[in-house]
Amino acid sequence: MMIRRLFLSLSSILIISGILSSAFISTAVAAPITVDSTSETYDGVCGPPSEDCTIREAIHAVNTGVGKKIDFDPTVFPPGEITAINLSIELPPITESGITIDGSGAGVAIDGGGTSLDGIVFESGSGIALTNVTVRSIIIRYFQGSGIRICGGTLASNCEEPVSKVSVSHVTAKWNDTTGIHIMGSTITKANVQHAFIEGNGSYGIYLRATTGDINKPQVSKCTATANNGGIRMSGDSIINAKIADNAISRNSGGYGIRLNADYDIIHPKLTGNTFSDNHLGIYVVCDETMKNPTISDNHITGNGTHGIWASAGSDFNGGQFKGNVVTNNAWTGMTVTRSAKVKFQKNRVVNNGETGMAITSGSKNQIKNNIVSDNGINGISLTGSGQGSTIQGNQVNGNQNVGIWVNVGNTNAQIKGNIARGNDANDLYDGNIDCDSNSWKGNTFVTRSQDCIQ
Repeated sequence: MMIRRLFLSLSSILIISGILSSAFISTAVAAPITVDSTSETYDGVCGPPSEDCTIREAIHAVNTGVGKKIDFDPTVFPPGEITAINLSIELPPITESGITIDGSGAGVAIDGGGTSLDGIVFESGSGIALTNVTVRSIIIRYFQGSGIRICGGTLASNCEEPVSKVSVSHVTAKWNDTTGIHIMGSTITKANVQHAFIEGNGSYGIYLRATTGDINKPQVSKCTATANNGGIRMSGDSIINAKIADNAISRNSGGYGIRLNADYDIIHPKLTGNTFSDNHLGIYVVCDETMKNPTISDNHITGNGTHGIWASAGSDFNGGQFKGNVVTNNAWTGMTVTRSAKVKFQKNRVVNNGETGMAITSGSKNQIKNNIVSDNGINGISLTGSGQGSTIQGNQVNGNQNVGIWVNVGNTNAQIKGNIARGNDANDLYDGNIDCDSNSWKGNTFVTRSQDCIQ
């Protein structure tokens, strides 16, 4: 019995020792590679013989499997200050998945000096997908190309492999000649950009591009994109479950505040709580085939050089809502929506736009309710093209420079009721169909009308 107990005790000790050894090895493997030099030199190793670790050496280390995380020594890069690593030639790409670059707790900038093509580059290689990429709390600036470039496959082959599980947060990317943050792969799944400050880049501030497939579950939230050529762009075969929330997007005068464009479908996009001001165009959401259940709500869209909102589908635009948006002082229309069906336009404030406030083209069975649409340069609310079965109810449509509510010929079986329309320059209420066709105008408050069938 004594021998058996001794055997069990020794076995337990060996097991525990093995567990502790494994934990130690795991911890050692997971230890970060710490950049402790502002130099860009390279001697092949982090540490001796040069006794320091540069960013170039740290990238070499993660590429050769030494570690998975690069961080920065706060004694060299003090938090609350900005200490720059000045590059004369571009850095090598990071070729491994699962890598994190983390400047948290330090004040670090990587400067291209106008001579390096791209800043931080992830490039997985031909035939290899890229996944689990994290970049956090660094400043990337003054590069001839993109500040951050995340590529599945190779740049030379147009990033032909999938990209997934990307997180970019608390990053500043500014004054780069092309994009601030560029994520590109055959498909893109779960790319998340948040709390980023993107300024003064020559192309789009943030650009997600799927070259041969879909973008699935992308998220851009709580970012500032200002004074770029364009704000945020996503393009691919289809864009599915995109979330763009609580961003401030301004002064992107050469392009759109937000641009979603798909060769096929856009499914369940949510654009909520954003501010779009002084861009070329505020919100642009367009696909060649099906748009399904978009939510565009509680955005503030003002002072853009063309349209406030432009949303269109090539064949089918079904469901969704435009709700609680403030759309003011845009040079052209407040919102233009094309080929929509069963979409709810509710509680929007659309005023002082240069052309029509709400232009619904070739739409059917839409509900346009409880909006304030006033003082626009042409019409307040207009139904143009052909359509049927829409409801316009409970809106305040006053002081527009042409017609308050315009129902063009070809729009039938509409119900227009309980609206207040006064002080519009041509007519408060207008129906282009002979004797209003099958449209029902009831209980509206107005002064002028185009036909006696309007009540």
